[in-house]
Amino acid sequence: MKSFSILIKTVITAVVLFCIATAQVSAVEVSSREVKKRVKELQKEGWKSMDLPLDQQVARTMERRLMTDEEGYDKYIAKTVVTRGGSYSAAQMAAENIAKVRIASDMGASVASLADVALENQEITPMEATSVMTASEKAKVLVSQKLGKLITSMCVYRMVGNEYEVSITVLYDQKKAIDIAHELMMAELGNNEKLTNVVSSENIRTSYKEQGFKEDE
Repeated sequence: MKSFSILIKTVITAVVLFCIATAQVSAVEVSSREVKKRVKELQKEGWKSMDLPLDQQVARTMERRLMTDEEGYDKYIAKTVVTRGGSYSAAQMAAENIAKVRIASDMGASVASLADVALENQEITPMEATSVMTASEKAKVLVSQKLGKLITSMCVYRMVGNEYEVSITVLYDQKKAIDIAHELMMAELGNNEKLTNVVSSENIRTSYKEQGFKEDE
């Protein structure tokens, strides 16, 4: 009986380990399949890489898009921009600048949305809402300047005539971007406690998530 019991336990353990191993392999295969599918799409569209191989860039970008922070928010803001230029570096630089402007624009829109909601709920007056809107427009310009270096997760190119067409996907820490926007709003609104409460960093973060900004806009 004892031998039979040991045999049963051994079989069960082997089955469990097999299931775990199979699940892990399946996960890798699914991930690999998605990467290969995206790489084929890029190659079909004529995109090439001057940096890491396409499969490595795609895998890295997919993984980072799924990352979350300790509070469950997306770790990164991702923006994909396509530009053209007379040289590869010129097109890449232009794309990075556009990405910064788009991130800053999203921050400004998130703040503006908070003002709209607060006004609708009669938490602030129309004049106070205008103050927040004006401050958000000023902050929007400054946010793009304060972002600093972006993480380039993917950079591919193709030739269109004599021009380089470059597509980049850049990432920026979401919490850091919101902290920058919040800091600038505090500087603009001064000591108005009611308005600074409306545009708290947590409120901006919630508003940003609710807006559902697209990666390529």
